[in-house]
Amino acid sequence: MAAPAVGFSGPTLITASFYPARVAYLIKAGSRAGLRRAVQEATTRWGGISEVILPVSRDGSVGGWWSQVAATANLDAAVTVDVPEDTARRAASQLRLPFVHLRDIDRTGPSSATCHPLVVNGAKDLSVISANGSLWETVLAGDVSPEHLDAMADAAWPVRREELPDQVARAALTGTTAIDRTAAQLACSSGGGAGRTPAMIWLTPGRTVTDLLWFWNLRALSSKTSATPMVLLPLKDVGYWLGFGKQVQGLLRRPAEFSPDVVVFSISRDSAAVHAAAHSLGLQPAASMDIKTGFRWPAEYRVPPFTYRLADNYDFRWWFLSGRTYGKQVQVEVQAGAGRGRLHLESPVSWRGSAGTLVALRGPALDRLPKRSAVAEAVIRNGEWRDGGLQVATTTMPSYDFQITLPSLEEATWIAIRESTRSAKLSDKGRLGAALADRSSQLLMPDIYEVALELATPRKHALVAELKTETNGRLSEDDLNDLAERWGGTARRAYRAIRGIRSVPPPRAARAAEALCDAGWAGRGFEVRCDACGLRSFVPLRQSTDRPHCPECNARQPYSLDASGPRIHYQLGSLADRAVDQGVMPHLIVAALLRRREEQTFVLPGLAVEALDGSLFEVDLVGTTGGLLFAGEVKSNGRAFTEEQVTADVAHSVTLGANLHLMASVSDIPDEAQHLAARLCKTAGIQMEVLDRRSLRPVS
Repeated sequence: MAAPAVGFSGPTLITASFYPARVAYLIKAGSRAGLRRAVQEATTRWGGISEVILPVSRDGSVGGWWSQVAATANLDAAVTVDVPEDTARRAASQLRLPFVHLRDIDRTGPSSATCHPLVVNGAKDLSVISANGSLWETVLAGDVSPEHLDAMADAAWPVRREELPDQVARAALTGTTAIDRTAAQLACSSGGGAGRTPAMIWLTPGRTVTDLLWFWNLRALSSKTSATPMVLLPLKDVGYWLGFGKQVQGLLRRPAEFSPDVVVFSISRDSAAVHAAAHSLGLQPAASMDIKTGFRWPAEYRVPPFTYRLADNYDFRWWFLSGRTYGKQVQVEVQAGAGRGRLHLESPVSWRGSAGTLVALRGPALDRLPKRSAVAEAVIRNGEWRDGGLQVATTTMPSYDFQITLPSLEEATWIAIRESTRSAKLSDKGRLGAALADRSSQLLMPDIYEVALELATPRKHALVAELKTETNGRLSEDDLNDLAERWGGTARRAYRAIRGIRSVPPPRAARAAEALCDAGWAGRGFEVRCDACGLRSFVPLRQSTDRPHCPECNARQPYSLDASGPRIHYQLGSLADRAVDQGVMPHLIVAALLRRREEQTFVLPGLAVEALDGSLFEVDLVGTTGGLLFAGEVKSNGRAFTEEQVTADVAHSVTLGANLHLMASVSDIPDEAQHLAARLCKTAGIQMEVLDRRSLRPVS
C-alpha cells in the first residue's frame, strides 16, 4: 500500500455552534408529580424550554406521537424521573437515546454538557414562578424547588413567586418566567415547516396532565425564529382577569402571513365555555374555517378585531415537525498545514460562570470526511459526529483554542476502515486498479469500455470457459481459475485494426481507440505478418522504421497494408490489458463516475479484509464520497448478482461500517437483485445506490 496522502492544507472556513445538551424526561403516564419534577429540572438547565417530557407506559413503550416528538427535538439523552429503571431503559432504547438517571443528569454522561441558566447572560434575569403550586402554572412558567433556591442563594437568582395566577400568565406573555430564562442565547434553526402560523392559546380544564404535556412539548418544538405566541390559560378563570385580553391582543399585531390570528386548543367538551373564554380575550370567530400558514413579503400587520377558530378536526402537528439544529454561531478561518491547524474563536455566547456546553464544528474541510467515530477522534480529541458536524463537550469560556487535524480523504478512509476491521489492504485487483486510477477519467466516454474489451487479450475468462467444456465439470471453480491464472498470462497481447472491431461502428471505434491512446491505456502501431517464421507481430509506432522487419526473426517484411498505406492497429498496454482481463476496468469506471459527480471523493478499487470476527472477504470498491463511507460490488455482467452474492455484498458493506452500499454493473442488473439489495440495506439502516449500464455506459 502506498504511503497515505498528506493531510489537508490551506485556508478553510469553520463554523462553530454553541448549544446545551438537551434531554427527554421520562415520567409515568398520568403522573402529576413526575410532570412537576421534570419541569423543575428543566427550569434549572440552559435550554430547558426546548427539552421534552414524555409519558411512558408500564411496559416501557412510548406512544408513536411522543416518539416523534423526541426524534424531532434532536436530543442527547433520556432521563428517568419517576419511571422504574428497567422500564425507563426500554423506553430509552425505543427512542434511541442514552439512558441517564435523574441524579446524574448534571454530573456525567451526554446530558451533563450544559449549565444553569444564570451562567448564561440574559436580557431578562427576573424569573417568575407560581407561589400556589398549580400544575398548569408550573408548566407555563417553570418551577424551582425550595431546596434548589436555597442552594442558589449565593447566586442571588431573582426568582419571584407570584400569588395570583393571572400575574403568572402575564409574565408568560412578556417572556419573564423562569422557563423563559432558560432560552437566553439559545439559537435554533429549522428547515421546512409551516412558515408563520397563527398564535396558539391552550385552555386547560386542569383535570389531567394530557393537555399540559401537549402544550409543554409543542412549545419545546416551536422554532424561536417563528415568534409564534403560545400561552396556556385556565379555561374557567381567564374571563375574570382584568385587562388580560388587551395584553394578549398586543402580541397579535404580527405580519399578516396567516389566518386566523389565533387557534384555540382545549380538551374540554364544553365548547360554549371555550368560546366564552376566547370572547373574553377580545377575539372574534373567524369567518372561514380554513387555516392558512406561510410567508409573505412585504406583509402588512394584522389589526383588530383579531379572529380565532377552534383546533377541532385540524391536525396542527405538522407545524412543528421540521428538522432542526441548535447553536449560536461564529465563523472563523483556519489555516491548515499538512493537515494540522489551530482553531481560535471567541465565544458567541456571553457567559458569567464556568460550566459545560457543547460546540459543533462544521465546514467544507469536515463535510468531506466519513462520519465515523475514529475519524472524529482523529480530527479533535473527544470529538463525535452529530447532525453532520463535529461535536465536542467543553467548558464555558470567553475564547477557545482547539487543535484540529484535517486528514486527507485517503487518510480518513483508511482510518474508518481500520476501525471496523482487524486488517485491510489493497487486493490484487485493488493494486492493479490503483496503478491505473489517475488515467481513468476518460473511461466514461462512449464506446471506450466496449473497444477496450475487443482489444484485450483473451486470457483468464476465455480459458475458464474452455476448461469447463473440456473437463466436463471434473475441476472445481477455484481449480479452473487457478489454471487460467497461471496459463492465461502466457498469451501474446492482442491488437486490432479498426475494421476488426465489431461491437461499435468504425467511426465510433476509431474515436474510442484514439481516446484510449490519449489516456495512456493503448498504443498505435503497425502489423508485420512474417512469411519466414509465420508469426504476426505488433510494432509500436515509435519503433517503426523505414525498412520494416519481423521483430521475432528479424527477417525483412512489409507492414500490413490497406488502400491508403500501412494499416494502423491498436494494442492495450500490458497493465490495461491485465485490468480488462481481471475485470478491473468496471471498478475504475464506477470510480470515475463517483469522482465526476463529487469532487471530494476517494476510491480504493479493491480491498482484501479480515473482519473483527476473523472472517476474510474482498470488496470491489471502498471509499468516501460527499462525506459518506461507501462499499460495494461491481460486476461486468449484472446477472452475476445472485441472491447469495447480493446477501454477502450487503453484509460486507455493513461489516465495514459503510453509510452507502453500491451495486454496480456495466450491464443491466435484474430487478429482483436490486429489490433484494434494497430490502437488505433498509434492514441494515444504510443507503443504497444502483449504477448500471444506463449510468456507466453513455451512448454516442
